[in-house]
Amino acid sequence: MPVTERDPAPRWLDIGLAALLALIAGFGLVGLALAVAGVFYPLLVVPLGAIAAIALFRTTTRSRGRTTVPAAVAPRPRSTTATPAALGALALAIGSGVFNASRAAEHVLIDRDPGAYIDTGRWLASHPSLVFRADPGPFHHVPGLFFSSPAIYGHGRTHFQFSHLLGVLLAEARWLGGDHLMFALTPILGAASILVFYAFAARLVRPVFALVATAALAVDVVQVHFSRDAYSEILQQLVLLGCLWLVWSARFDPRRAFFAGVLLGATVAARVDGPLYLAAIPVLVGLVVARSRDGRAAAGADGIGTDTVGPLVLGVALVTALAIADVWIRVPEYARYIGWRVVLQYVALVAATGIAVVLGRSAHRWHRAPAARDWLPAAAAALVAAALFAMWFIRPYVQTVRGKQITLVAQIQRLDHLAPDAARHY
Repeated sequence: MPVTERDPAPRWLDIGLAALLALIAGFGLVGLALAVAGVFYPLLVVPLGAIAAIALFRTTTRSRGRTTVPAAVAPRPRSTTATPAALGALALAIGSGVFNASRAAEHVLIDRDPGAYIDTGRWLASHPSLVFRADPGPFHHVPGLFFSSPAIYGHGRTHFQFSHLLGVLLAEARWLGGDHLMFALTPILGAASILVFYAFAARLVRPVFALVATAALAVDVVQVHFSRDAYSEILQQLVLLGCLWLVWSARFDPRRAFFAGVLLGATVAARVDGPLYLAAIPVLVGLVVARSRDGRAAAGADGIGTDTVGPLVLGVALVTALAIADVWIRVPEYARYIGWRVVLQYVALVAATGIAVVLGRSAHRWHRAPAARDWLPAAAAALVAAALFAMWFIRPYVQTVRGKQITLVAQIQRLDHLAPDAARHY
């Protein structure tokens, strides 16, 4: 298939998605930085967020210098079904957003994660900081009196649990449209995820097949469930798919690479387990090292090179640093609670990057073997995926995890007619 720069999706879809992702990243990350600094005021958030959003959007509007076209997934000349399929995906996204928003949970009781995020957003919408005092008035300094609750830490100087990017976006939505828009934000983000999923899939398969896959995602019970409440998984899904869409862009240049890195880093700002989604970084770094040793430091036919991976890693690093500061400064009790479980993810990421560099430097010695067998990389990937999938089914039969007792676990077990075991971890 000849390499072509024609996009498989209509231009209006590309422009709309780029603008949407730029708005979410610009206003969300600027707002997060200001909230961490304790100056989350509309007069600061709105102009600075707009500047950041416009700057990110401009990375997608025009290219400077050489652009690369990923040959492995090079866009086909637009077919006659491209525009109808894109309109179908837009209709699915809008229908999903309207349906889920009409049934949004409006979850304000902090008994599950959504209540924590909603309360964080409601607080930030009228206060400049993520920290608040819970002991004013006559109960100040009363011995033995505690003010914490689920997802709230502290006995005076009090903090909201979890990473706070979603809480910031909820607060900004409340500025715009009150509680109604705040409760509808996650369904809107879910609808945007469905549309970005289509745009990404359309770069890999024919538009009709991409539309069928998008329809399956839109009605999937997990997607619907998480889109109806303030879960951070939907926000993480959106920025991750947005990153993939930009990386597979027909014009993947250094400027778009930086935007893609910002979106990938936002997975860490959305959820504390975000480092798991940075696993591609060592692979990209190793590939660049291998090409530089082979005299091909510039981006290859797949768009991966020092001029694109460098800006991508920079975008990831900047947002990840903000996400780490958010958790360690504005909810230190939670940071101590998760402790090594997340720190080890970063240690493993650094170690994997070092291993990738070593392998990349010696790649010229062994790269001919896989090249002689075109089926080997795909077969290895399929084998790893099958093994992990099998382990997911087998683990409950060979390992039962128990730890700290959680009352809610026992309550759910009773509802499912199981023997109560509050120490059982699933």
